[in-house]
Amino acid sequence: MPLSFASKSLVSHHDLGIIAALTRLTDRITLFTQAGEIRPGVRSDLVALLEPVLHTVHPGRGIFHPKVWILEFASGDKRAYRLLSLSRNLTEDRSWDLSIRLDGVQASDAGAEAAHERNLPLRSFLRGLCVLGKATLDDTRTANIRGLAERLLNVEWELPRGVTGLKFHVLSGSAHDHFETPEGTTPQDSVANMLDFDAAEALIISPFLSEEGLSLARRQVAGRTTVVSRAESIDSLPSKIFTKRLETYVLDAQLSESGDFDAETPETLSGLHAKAIFFKRRRYSSQSRALIGSANVTGGGLRNNVEFMVELEGHSRDFAPANVLAELAPMLEPHRSTGGAEPSASEEARHRLEASLRALAGKRFHARVVAGEPYSMRVWCEPEGVALLKKLQEEDVSISWCLNSRPGDSKVLASNEIEAEELTHLALTQVTPFIHITLKQRVAGEEVKARTLVMATLHDDVSARRDAILAHGITGGDQFLRLLALLLDPEGMKFDLKAGSAGESAGNWSTATLSRGLFEAMLGSLANGDEGLDVVHRIYTELRSTDDLELDLPEGFTELWQSVWDARNASGQERSKR
Repeated sequence: MPLSFASKSLVSHHDLGIIAALTRLTDRITLFTQAGEIRPGVRSDLVALLEPVLHTVHPGRGIFHPKVWILEFASGDKRAYRLLSLSRNLTEDRSWDLSIRLDGVQASDAGAEAAHERNLPLRSFLRGLCVLGKATLDDTRTANIRGLAERLLNVEWELPRGVTGLKFHVLSGSAHDHFETPEGTTPQDSVANMLDFDAAEALIISPFLSEEGLSLARRQVAGRTTVVSRAESIDSLPSKIFTKRLETYVLDAQLSESGDFDAETPETLSGLHAKAIFFKRRRYSSQSRALIGSANVTGGGLRNNVEFMVELEGHSRDFAPANVLAELAPMLEPHRSTGGAEPSASEEARHRLEASLRALAGKRFHARVVAGEPYSMRVWCEPEGVALLKKLQEEDVSISWCLNSRPGDSKVLASNEIEAEELTHLALTQVTPFIHITLKQRVAGEEVKARTLVMATLHDDVSARRDAILAHGITGGDQFLRLLALLLDPEGMKFDLKAGSAGESAGNWSTATLSRGLFEAMLGSLANGDEGLDVVHRIYTELRSTDDLELDLPEGFTELWQSVWDARNASGQERSKR
């Protein structure tokens, strides 16, 4: 995943909705990702708002590979849910992918038992994430996730058209001990259960393949298997796999080369990344099954990784391999191969570096802020990473770090603070826990590089750092008042914050304009004990301390705000006495 926002247009502070939404909602959003698989995106100071949200995990021998979103919506006592199971990562990648959306509500008394049984894997999945991410999750966030896990047990999911059966499969891989599973079961049991289907034929869609993965997926397939993959993945399979019972396809090259597709537009897709398996039952040919989710048909994907798959059962007219293939036919072309292709030396070196980088990113990193004007920082890896660092150095791999806020200034990574190099002359807005880690190695005269981004434990952090970052992009009263409106009125501004004629500043806004809604929003937030007031006050204090900034606020705003803030403090003291 890239550490950035959805597009280049959103990195500007002029899009205040991003700032307001993240400021208010970071305690409600948690994102888990594989350590070593975060890459720098479009650089923005606002990634500081993601610090409480992002949590990296490293399950060990495999990787953390699910692509699943679980959302809960609340209105009073009512709850609604949405689950997205995808093959797409949180990247700007434009590959062809698959996804399934499930919407759910709280189950009725009659459906509660069936819902509980169906959703047990979801609870196991979320509770397992709390264990995998325990190094960085605080108690409140852990309790929130565990609470959601319990509420999911009572969700009744609306089945998509043509679907008669629904199951969830969590493949725990090398992290099996972190997940709640029936006593005595193994990771292989989860895979066997998911693929337990007496099939006449199969369609496998997977960008990456291996002999072991295909063997597992085809174990109960009596007839033909059709594979849709990438050419290089098919070519890397051993020659003995290519029999009359296996047909192989790739995406039609014209999908990305045709004049009908513009490579510069977001709508253009190129390359296969979808992951699904379709089976047609052997004895009851009208019944078929689809598995859609994150797992590649490889040994790693099915045995070692943590993966999430959704199983759908339905009529063969919707899910039979031949019928699905017929729908995809205009996009595909046959790929004849005899297999046996070997990766180049540089490709193998890149895979080794990427694996080493994931292992290194799974260690704990530390960064210390050295106070001063300007600031300095030191970065080091915990002693548990010493052996890996030494091994990489013996293999002539260089290891460096730089700040996400200063990407061009690299230092050598140390395994303790005493030996750590100090990065100097940092503005407060450049202090960050987000660290780029880069591995480089020369192989056969070619430089091979792997890079990721880790989040270090930040020691001696500056309490006003994130407020300074938020205030850094506010250039005048207009922006500040719009941000204030969004923070105090998250439903959308009910009042009109408009300047007068073109070129007029915020200071020319009338008192009537201010009173039409902003004053009421302040009073409403005050009455509700809204934390948005606290955020606004910190930003306002930071802005007023900036010598070269003229906010040009409406007449009377400073006095109004001071009155509101005094009342906020008084109400807080009163609450603390109760």
